[in-house]
Amino acid sequence: MKMILLAILCITFFDPTTSNVIREAGNETSHSNNQSVCTTSGCIKAAELVKNNLDESVEPCDDFFKFACGGFIKRNPVPNNKGAFSNFDIVIDRELEQLKEIFEEPSTSNEPKPFSDVKKFYKLCVDNKTIEEDGLKTIKGILQTLGGWPVLEGPGWNKHVFEWKDIVYKSRRIGLPHKSMIYVYVDINALDTSKLIITIDQSGPELNREYLIQGLDNKIVKAYYDYLVDLAVIFGADKSYAEEEIKDALDFEISLSKLGLSQEERVNATALTNPMTVEEMQQKFPSIPWQEFLENVAYDPTLQVLPSTVVMVSVPDYLTKLEKLLQQTSKRVQANFLLYRILISLVPYLNQELRDRKLQFSKVESGASEHIPKWSECVGLVTNKLRFAVGGLYLRRYFNEDAKKAAKELVTNLKNTFIEMLRQVDWMDEDTKKEALAKAVAMDSYVGYSSELLDDQILRDYYYQLNSTANNFLKFAMAVDKFIIDVDFQELQEPFNGSAWIHKQFVGNVDAYYNPLGNDIQFPAGILQNPFFSTDRPNYMNYGSIGFAIGHEITHGFDSMGSQYDKHGIAKNWWAKKTKQAFMDKVQCIIDQYSNFTAPEINKNLNGIVTSGENVADNGGIKEAYLAYEKWVKENGEEARLPNLKYSPRQLFWISTANMWCSNMKTEFLEQQISTNVHPPSRFRVLGSVSNSKFFSKDFECPIGSKMNPVHKCQVW
Repeated sequence: MKMILLAILCITFFDPTTSNVIREAGNETSHSNNQSVCTTSGCIKAAELVKNNLDESVEPCDDFFKFACGGFIKRNPVPNNKGAFSNFDIVIDRELEQLKEIFEEPSTSNEPKPFSDVKKFYKLCVDNKTIEEDGLKTIKGILQTLGGWPVLEGPGWNKHVFEWKDIVYKSRRIGLPHKSMIYVYVDINALDTSKLIITIDQSGPELNREYLIQGLDNKIVKAYYDYLVDLAVIFGADKSYAEEEIKDALDFEISLSKLGLSQEERVNATALTNPMTVEEMQQKFPSIPWQEFLENVAYDPTLQVLPSTVVMVSVPDYLTKLEKLLQQTSKRVQANFLLYRILISLVPYLNQELRDRKLQFSKVESGASEHIPKWSECVGLVTNKLRFAVGGLYLRRYFNEDAKKAAKELVTNLKNTFIEMLRQVDWMDEDTKKEALAKAVAMDSYVGYSSELLDDQILRDYYYQLNSTANNFLKFAMAVDKFIIDVDFQELQEPFNGSAWIHKQFVGNVDAYYNPLGNDIQFPAGILQNPFFSTDRPNYMNYGSIGFAIGHEITHGFDSMGSQYDKHGIAKNWWAKKTKQAFMDKVQCIIDQYSNFTAPEINKNLNGIVTSGENVADNGGIKEAYLAYEKWVKENGEEARLPNLKYSPRQLFWISTANMWCSNMKTEFLEQQISTNVHPPSRFRVLGSVSNSKFFSKDFECPIGSKMNPVHKCQVW
């Protein structure tokens, strides 16, 4: 099931050391005045980390990111196999090692099948010898079952037996990608969040739409084209012939990408909420047999799709334009496009020659010039495909119930702080404020992990239908993908429980989430660990880092996207007109501010509209974290300083916030992030949020008018 999830980072992984270290925050730190120094091992370690990250040659009031992270940048160049490197990567890399150890342990006779499937999948992935021996035999056989790839078949390819829908149907049945033309999935009904609904959306391009619409003049699109041509040649096509065939197919993909909405346009949730019956769809978009199409995509004999069945159409205009585009495009071009989209998604499962060619493209796209270790790639792949089974394996070795309790307390404190902030807002009318408070109070939270993952029988039942008999890496992966989509469509016929464990993110994700359709925040175990959270250091460090992350997710419920959903997660306008305008004016201030941020390495400005939700969440989140810590101090007393550092607890709060975002980026990755990501690059997340905070300027005594203390500040919440 696809869910709208607003994340702090959009990186998913975790560290298995998490739950062994989470306890009552601050229990090793003395509560004393600012002159006291904490000398515990935890404080010494925290001080050393801060010191290594700092560049004290930079004035904090001039560039707080360089001040707080300059040392990290100097000590941590980006590895050749990555486009960027940050504290999140340090955590992820540590987790990969932990999971590798678990995956490589031999299976036992009494081991639950989901766990043995994880280990089998991993072994098939790292078995390079068998993958190379198979070569392209398996995948070429699959191409034939789909009617053949025209660029390989030449003039003898039979266009008379081709229908693009048949490729979709066949692909769905055997576990291949099938959403390149129309994206069909199961989601929560935005108009009735107690139910699931079949949702139809514009296709998701392999490349970001913002690149594709520029055509071959864009260097990444040109590299993509060269990659596709070489892919065909590796499969046996004549190069000059492939260049012509692929050019036509890529032109079709570019045209297809232009049919959909842009990132800016998709910020409007109401515009994406268009319920229709299948019968109505048939009248509006008559060239596609919708009842047959949806039945074949669902591929569930127990699911009955009727003319009266209601589906959610995200972008109706896309379907209208798609019908016209298909009528104007030859079957040969359609087939070349559909087949190459399937193949490029399967490259990670194929031989080294194909993976090496993909790496050449990745170097242009993100700057990565070397493969990550195969075992590391396999751990990530298996984890992403079998996330619940992997989560269950992890939790049986690394979990502590006290971990959840400590983290939940922090979440509660931040939520209560935001509620108090809402009460103090002076630009909202009373009725709208009442609705906002009700939404904040109703916001649920899921912290750490779900207990169901500790129940062997629950996991056995969930994975019961997974056909894991294949001893071929590609075919095993196809079986897993088919299973995942089967489960989504089967759930359509069951009572929907939004709080169920199967609707939560992987327990180890190094990320945090807000789900507007469920009005809930999620903090997997992966992010609840050092350097983001640790119990053996002062609370100003924890509130500055994970506290900021928690506040960020809470604020997502009230950013430019989250504000379009009510307390039940239903997409509706619950704002009074005048208050809504005041809100939009405040958001516009954020949009204008971030649009003026320029990355000098590539001479490119941020897209303040696309990143507005994340920027509102950052600015609100850091304010919540600071005020929550102030309240904690009022109730518990001042904490001691860190040793061998001259900074006050309040200053260390801000340093901890910036340290969370310390990162290095290659120019290729930086350009990609600015062009395609809803999150701004790390440095601007720090600079934007601290320069808008009067608390930061007070704590660092920044002169008014300095770069970190501008006269005009933006604030939504």
